[in-house]
Amino acid sequence: MTKTILPDYNKISSAFHSDNLAVTPSEIQGFLSGMLCGGLKMEQSTWTQLLYDYTNDGSPWPICSKEYAEICLNIAKTQLSSTEMNFELLMPPQESALIDKAQALSDWTNAFISGIGLMGLDSKKISTQTREIISDLAEIAQLGIDEEESMEEQLKFLIDIKEHVRICAMSLYLAMHFDNLENENNPSTLH
Repeated sequence: MTKTILPDYNKISSAFHSDNLAVTPSEIQGFLSGMLCGGLKMEQSTWTQLLYDYTNDGSPWPICSKEYAEICLNIAKTQLSSTEMNFELLMPPQESALIDKAQALSDWTNAFISGIGLMGLDSKKISTQTREIISDLAEIAQLGIDEEESMEEQLKFLIDIKEHVRICAMSLYLAMHFDNLENENNPSTLH
């Protein structure tokens, strides 16, 4: 069992900033993970153009930032398809402010939903459970930090929500691939 380690959040963030990309590492990993859950095949080269369209008005990314995105995509694919259930969200470091962590989780979740949507998900062909997971994630994406409440309690809540999002992503990946296999194995019969 080899543990796949995500690249350093701050290094990716610095590269994106240096390349004048107005995105965060959490957003990009969420977006790419959503595309994978939505049916992106790794042999498809369309992911880069979708990424450029989503983040940079269709303009290609500089090489360093593109390489970080590709690393994130490959790691997400490895982790999501693993039987070890070891998928990790790319979030700011432990010492980051709570509000930054909450914003990153919201950004990740919004981008994840966008990634699924850009893959052309047909809501009529997915299970009720899959629709419920996506709906749950849409609600989570709207959560924020109340600066007047206990930061300690909100940190505990954020940790629980992050774990829930992680489980939702893995569940969606499995469900979407199971739904697709069922649709391929049970084609409609024409009479």
